[in-house]
Amino acid sequence: DRWGAEGKLTPDDLAAQLVTEGVGGRATFNVNDASGYEGHPKCNLFAFEMLRRAGYAVPVRARSRGWSYPGASTIARLGERDQVQDWAQVRTGSDVAMLDAQARSGKPFLLASSAVGDAAGHMAIADRLHNITRNEKGEITTIEYSGWEAGSRRANYGRRIWRLASIPGQGRGGLEQITILEPKRPAGDAVYFPISDQRPGASHLDAPPSRISEVIQGSPGDSDIDSDGEISAGVLEGSK
Repeated sequence: DRWGAEGKLTPDDLAAQLVTEGVGGRATFNVNDASGYEGHPKCNLFAFEMLRRAGYAVPVRARSRGWSYPGASTIARLGERDQVQDWAQVRTGSDVAMLDAQARSGKPFLLASSAVGDAAGHMAIADRLHNITRNEKGEITTIEYSGWEAGSRRANYGRRIWRLASIPGQGRGGLEQITILEPKRPAGDAVYFPISDQRPGASHLDAPPSRISEVIQGSPGDSDIDSDGEISAGVLEGSK
């Protein structure tokens, strides 16, 4: 409610419950260290925290300083390769009327995009899907939706258009790829699902995904943000 009423996020709003092993036994995300709120990009942090707090499973990835939330570009590409099965279902090719009916009934959709060149991708939570156009390959070229997204200064709700770099028009352009994901409810107590088996700081794959629940439990923490937009116990990714 405060996000909508005051139009900005605070460190308390962005605090994540992601807790990791560290010196002295535990280390938590610290959003203050990364200035990951007012004046800084945070679309992935906002989207995944919004889903987690609504009771959905969310992905994490290993970083040199701990676990992180992956960024928008990473999620868009994983979705294209259908590598999100643990925590989401790819719905990029689904009929827009069907998706909108589900959204209107209370099912949120995660929208993720990668961008052309060095530009950051973007991420949003949609509660309406108004229109989708596709090319001959079936790829989304434009999408019009209503929902929540976080920018560098605040989180906003509104009706928006995303489009690929090759498509002229209004809205957010310069995108390379647009992916629609339907988040899943977690099975059992697990909430966080690693997108690889690698442990934070490890030089080899030494932890199966199921072990994440042994590492991440309990007390609230904060988070960090890097330039590509990833949350971790050392770095929290934020996309513009």
